[in-house]
Amino acid sequence: MADIPHRSRRDFLFGRAIIRSVRGVAADAAEGDASGGLTHPSEPRASHSERDSWLLEFTRQAMACRWQILLNSDGVTIGPEAAVDTLEHLEELENQWSVYREHSLMSRVNREASEREVIVDEDLFELLRLGQRIHEMTDGAFDMTAGPLTKAWGFYRREGTFPSAEQLAEALAVVGTRWVELNPATRAVRYSRPGMEINLGGIGKGFALDLCSARLRAWGVSDFLFHGGQSSVVARGRRSAVARGDAAGWRVGLSHPIWPGVRLAEFDLCDQALGTSGTGRQFFYHQGRRYGHILDPRNGMPTDTMLSATVIAPTAAEADAIATACHVMGVERSIELIESRPDFAALFVLPGKTREQVDLLPVALAEHQWRIVEKD
Repeated sequence: MADIPHRSRRDFLFGRAIIRSVRGVAADAAEGDASGGLTHPSEPRASHSERDSWLLEFTRQAMACRWQILLNSDGVTIGPEAAVDTLEHLEELENQWSVYREHSLMSRVNREASEREVIVDEDLFELLRLGQRIHEMTDGAFDMTAGPLTKAWGFYRREGTFPSAEQLAEALAVVGTRWVELNPATRAVRYSRPGMEINLGGIGKGFALDLCSARLRAWGVSDFLFHGGQSSVVARGRRSAVARGDAAGWRVGLSHPIWPGVRLAEFDLCDQALGTSGTGRQFFYHQGRRYGHILDPRNGMPTDTMLSATVIAPTAAEADAIATACHVMGVERSIELIESRPDFAALFVLPGKTREQVDLLPVALAEHQWRIVEKD
């Protein structure tokens, strides 16, 4: 096997050495298959089918979570460069959208839009328009202006606290997507009520996945699985037929909302996105009662009708936002919404008869799309 090429600091930072290394390993694998020099003579040699089932994995930390792109090994020619370029683009998006960065465009909108129009770029404007549409679609259950509520409950800094009635009323007074004015002609944003702010936490990660997935496809990569923090996933094309047998798509697991590290169910995705929303990681107890971080923007209170909601949709932004809204809307309204769209499906995990049990409620999910993972 050839030596790993020399890496300069700049190459390391921008992933170019990784690209060259992956290509070098792939070339060595091809030579090894022809000459018999890839493996030790006493070891079994990797067959074509085994190598075709390999996955190329590229990861990066961004937006407070781990992002990962998975490619079939036959995408080694252009895939590594495309994956590194796509993951680098996440930094640009976070710099524009994060409310945790004072210099971001979203932070500037929150500071100034109550006093004047703020012009934003095309990506952020389309993201805000989508937020408005989903707000209307969910009867206000999804609201990207719920940032003040998140702060009142302490979840902005991941430190849950029970707010006073005055704090809650003060936050609710400045929550409402109806007060966000968007001008398509100029891409201007204006808040009609002082003190408002937008937090893109419930939709921004999914929209970033959609933009970056389009970037991958523009490179010519058609088969990939791309996730942000495991709760938001885009699956395009198919997993290698050698690896999956039927090559029906990409298999994605759903974590148990109560038992860490346990897989509850699996989905097969092909040219679809998936978003899962739950309160298993962000919650606190107050006077013996558990309060999760998903808040109803209409009354300011945490919701507890579901343990987790998983939505399959054409885009990750829709899947993320609708999954969050389902927690707020409750089971009946959520079923109605999912069934109103032929390209939506969902799996709701509901509290069981005891604290250790859960009930699964599939909605518009075909039998071939998912399965329960049986415990050993």
